[in-house]
Amino acid sequence: MPPNSPTEHLPQMNQSHTFLSLPAEIRLQIYRWVYLDHAVQHAELDPGYLIPPKTVYMTRPIRTDPAAQLSLGQTSSEDNSSSSLSATSNQHDDALLSQNRPISRIPTSSLLVNKQVYLEARGVPFLENEFVFVNWFSSGLSSAKAFIAVLAPWQRALLRYARLEALLTDFRESERENCTRLCRLLSLGLWGLRLRVQERDTPSNSSGSENNHQANISSIIESSWKLIASALVEIKALRWLEVELSIAGWSDAQKTLWCRSVEEFVNSTKPDAERRLRVVCVESEIS
Repeated sequence: MPPNSPTEHLPQMNQSHTFLSLPAEIRLQIYRWVYLDHAVQHAELDPGYLIPPKTVYMTRPIRTDPAAQLSLGQTSSEDNSSSSLSATSNQHDDALLSQNRPISRIPTSSLLVNKQVYLEARGVPFLENEFVFVNWFSSGLSSAKAFIAVLAPWQRALLRYARLEALLTDFRESERENCTRLCRLLSLGLWGLRLRVQERDTPSNSSGSENNHQANISSIIESSWKLIASALVEIKALRWLEVELSIAGWSDAQKTLWCRSVEEFVNSTKPDAERRLRVVCVESEIS
């Protein structure tokens, strides 16, 4: 190199520099870029096979009159003198879980580069994705249990966000073990859950049977919060729960009280030093 060359004082490139020699923070960011660039593409099914519509689930918090007081078994027109629960529908702030979380993947070819890359990159989809289980032919709760049960322990421990649709009948006393088992599988990983509880439509042949149906629904609703809350206690890492109750005839005040009851029960089981669970009552922006 000639004396006083412009490149004389530049550092010499070390030929041993590799991807793994980059700082860990940079490698993790690269993994995330790769992940975001590979959205999951669902396989084409046979023609005529019904598939769930691909829609973004958008919600907003339910706001109710702070002075409203109802019991879980009452409608907005009923007297509340027999209320066994205080129904102050004081809502949390408007912050909600992200409603546009990606559903992407790390290509297998990237994971096979070497063992270190595999160990560093494999958890990204579980940390970033929202895993969605909808009511389709069967309850989303059944789908979630079947899927999560076959995950490896490290995968369940890293699964951070989920959206679950369930039927009101999933929360009868006879189904308690199924709910509890699913929550135990998610006990160490899940931070945020978006739950939608739907009432399955059942035809009635007379006004009498319709009245019996509504009475049965009210009974299930009355007890469902206790079953769900006792199951959620098993998810030690859960920080945030958003609940939409798609139940005909239920007022916003009743829905808010239901969510508040779940929150208070779960938090009453936690030690003082443990992070509190926040439960927010929401409704769909698009019906």
